[in-house]
Amino acid sequence: MIGEESALESWLHSRNHEDREQVVAEYQWLCRRATRRFRNKREVDDIAQVAAIGLIKAVDRYDHTVGSPFGAFAWLIICGEVMHYLRDSVHMLRPPRRIVDLESKMKRVRADLRQRCGREVTLDEVFDAMDATERDRRDLEAFLNGRRVDSLENYHGRADDASAREMNTCIERMTLERLVSGLSGVERTVIFGLYSQNLSQGEIASRIGYSKRQINRIHRSALEKIAPHVTTS
Repeated sequence: MIGEESALESWLHSRNHEDREQVVAEYQWLCRRATRRFRNKREVDDIAQVAAIGLIKAVDRYDHTVGSPFGAFAWLIICGEVMHYLRDSVHMLRPPRRIVDLESKMKRVRADLRQRCGREVTLDEVFDAMDATERDRRDLEAFLNGRRVDSLENYHGRADDASAREMNTCIERMTLERLVSGLSGVERTVIFGLYSQNLSQGEIASRIGYSKRQINRIHRSALEKIAPHVTTS
């Protein structure tokens, strides 16, 4: 699995600081890619630094005996680190294209309903007219709730503010969904549990009725599926 990655193999055997630095240098492209993915005009340098921290954590935590590709493992750790930073900073990422399209459709449908009904219409009425799925409703409501905050850049609300938490949780989940769109349902559950909810493999096993060994195999399989997209996109 790591035959062509001599620096990584050397680090795994020696745990030498110089080998560690070499692995970090070789995989800096993952940090650059994460910075582009999550870029914000005022925060490129901050995001790059957070991504670098994520890469270092990935190098330190990687267990080659599991047999999963390092690139895919590191990419998820880096993305998780950046998403947690953005969530904790209460800054909003650019909304995914799907949400932008849903909002545009919602505006058109709402305007049409207002004209036909001659009154203000409810959000549920708009969703029904849009034939919105439960997922569409949930994600769009979270996005709209975030929009109601006057300014996220200058927001000084309490840590228990429900709208801010819901918005950032929605963004983090949707971002991770783009990374795991090609996985099976159980693989997605394992990846979300490990990298978004910070659950252990044992906790996930208990929740879904699998053994820890099965969860380990599912995790490895998921990373192997993600790996080609990490190296080619």
